[in-house]
Amino acid sequence: MLPSLFSSSDEKHIEFVEIKNVVITLQSSGSKERYLLLELALATDDPRNVQPIHDMSPAVRGATVSLLSDMNYDEVRAMSVSELKGKLMTAYSERFKSLNSTVPFQDVIISKLVFQ
Repeated sequence: MLPSLFSSSDEKHIEFVEIKNVVITLQSSGSKERYLLLELALATDDPRNVQPIHDMSPAVRGATVSLLSDMNYDEVRAMSVSELKGKLMTAYSERFKSLNSTVPFQDVIISKLVFQ
Protein backbone atom coordinates (compact mmCIF):
# COMPACT_ATOMS: atom_id res chain seq x y z
CA MET A 1 0.00 0.00 0.00
CA LEU A 2 2.73 2.47 0.93
CA PRO A 3 4.82 2.05 -2.25
CA SER A 4 1.84 3.07 -4.37
CA LEU A 5 1.96 6.50 -2.71
CA PHE A 6 5.42 7.10 -4.11
CA SER A 7 5.15 5.56 -7.55
CA SER A 8 3.87 7.35 -10.57
CA SER A 9 2.45 6.01 -13.78
CA ASP A 10 4.23 8.86 -15.63
CA GLU A 11 7.69 7.83 -14.44
CA LYS A 12 10.14 7.61 -17.28
CA HIS A 13 13.05 5.27 -17.45
CA ILE A 14 16.28 7.25 -17.70
CA GLU A 15 19.29 5.95 -19.65
CA PHE A 16 22.81 7.16 -18.92
CA VAL A 17 25.82 7.24 -21.22
CA GLU A 18 29.15 7.77 -19.50
CA ILE A 19 31.90 9.95 -20.87
CA LYS A 20 34.99 8.96 -18.89
CA ASN A 21 38.44 10.47 -18.42
CA VAL A 22 38.12 13.88 -20.02
CA VAL A 23 41.44 15.51 -19.09
CA ILE A 24 41.75 19.25 -19.64
CA THR A 25 44.79 21.49 -19.21
CA LEU A 26 43.65 24.68 -17.54
CA GLN A 27 45.36 28.05 -17.81
CA SER A 28 47.39 28.91 -14.76
CA SER A 29 48.87 32.17 -13.52
CA GLY A 30 51.97 30.36 -12.23
CA SER A 31 54.48 28.12 -13.93
CA LYS A 32 52.81 24.97 -12.62
CA GLU A 33 50.50 23.20 -15.07
CA ARG A 34 46.95 22.65 -13.86
CA TYR A 35 44.66 19.85 -14.94
CA LEU A 36 41.04 18.91 -14.56
CA LEU A 37 39.75 15.36 -14.83
CA LEU A 38 36.04 15.09 -15.58
CA GLU A 39 33.72 12.14 -15.86
CA LEU A 40 30.23 12.81 -17.10
CA ALA A 41 26.98 10.93 -17.49
CA LEU A 42 24.60 12.12 -20.20
CA ALA A 43 20.96 11.40 -19.36
CA THR A 44 18.13 10.69 -21.78
CA ASP A 45 14.59 9.49 -21.25
CA ASP A 46 14.45 7.99 -24.75
CA PRO A 47 16.29 4.67 -25.23
CA ARG A 48 16.54 5.44 -28.96
CA ASN A 49 18.95 8.27 -28.08
CA VAL A 50 21.57 6.04 -26.44
CA GLN A 51 23.32 5.14 -29.71
CA PRO A 52 23.28 8.73 -31.05
CA ILE A 53 24.83 9.86 -27.75
CA HIS A 54 27.60 7.28 -28.16
CA ASP A 55 28.06 8.35 -31.80
CA MET A 56 28.29 12.02 -30.84
CA SER A 57 30.59 11.55 -27.84
CA PRO A 58 33.56 13.10 -29.72
CA ALA A 59 31.47 16.28 -30.12
CA VAL A 60 30.69 16.24 -26.39
CA ARG A 61 34.37 15.72 -25.50
CA GLY A 62 35.44 18.43 -27.94
CA ALA A 63 32.92 20.96 -26.62
CA THR A 64 33.99 20.18 -23.05
CA VAL A 65 37.68 20.67 -23.83
CA SER A 66 37.03 23.83 -25.89
CA LEU A 67 35.00 25.41 -23.12
CA LEU A 68 37.29 24.62 -20.22
CA SER A 69 40.77 24.86 -21.76
CA ASP A 70 40.21 28.58 -22.35
CA MET A 71 39.40 29.10 -18.69
CA ASN A 72 41.70 29.87 -15.78
CA TYR A 73 42.23 27.22 -13.09
CA ASP A 74 41.06 29.55 -10.30
CA GLU A 75 37.94 30.51 -12.27
CA VAL A 76 36.95 26.88 -12.86
CA ARG A 77 37.82 25.89 -9.30
CA ALA A 78 35.57 28.66 -7.93
CA MET A 79 32.55 27.51 -9.95
CA SER A 80 29.82 25.47 -8.32
CA VAL A 81 28.92 22.14 -9.89
CA SER A 82 25.57 23.57 -11.01
CA GLU A 83 27.33 26.54 -12.68
CA LEU A 84 29.71 24.20 -14.49
CA LYS A 85 26.82 21.98 -15.53
CA GLY A 86 24.99 25.01 -17.00
CA LYS A 87 28.05 26.11 -18.95
CA LEU A 88 28.55 22.57 -20.28
CA MET A 89 24.93 22.26 -21.42
CA THR A 90 25.19 25.63 -23.21
CA ALA A 91 28.43 24.52 -24.91
CA TYR A 92 26.83 21.22 -25.98
CA SER A 93 23.80 23.05 -27.39
CA GLU A 94 26.05 25.33 -29.43
CA ARG A 95 28.25 22.46 -30.66
CA PHE A 96 25.29 20.33 -31.75
CA LYS A 97 23.67 23.35 -33.43
CA SER A 98 26.90 23.95 -35.39
CA LEU A 99 26.71 20.30 -36.52
CA ASN A 100 23.06 20.72 -37.60
CA SER A 101 22.01 18.17 -35.01
CA THR A 102 19.78 18.13 -31.96
CA VAL A 103 21.16 17.36 -28.52
CA PRO A 104 20.16 13.72 -27.85
CA PHE A 105 20.23 14.09 -24.05
CA GLN A 106 18.38 16.25 -21.55
CA ASP A 107 20.94 16.49 -18.75
CA VAL A 108 24.60 16.18 -17.92
CA ILE A 109 25.66 14.79 -14.57
CA ILE A 110 29.17 15.48 -13.37
CA SER A 111 30.15 12.22 -11.72
CA LYS A 112 33.83 13.04 -11.13
CA LEU A 113 35.62 16.36 -10.85
CA VAL A 114 39.31 16.22 -9.89
CA PHE A 115 41.62 19.23 -9.92
CA GLN A 116 45.39 19.02 -9.92
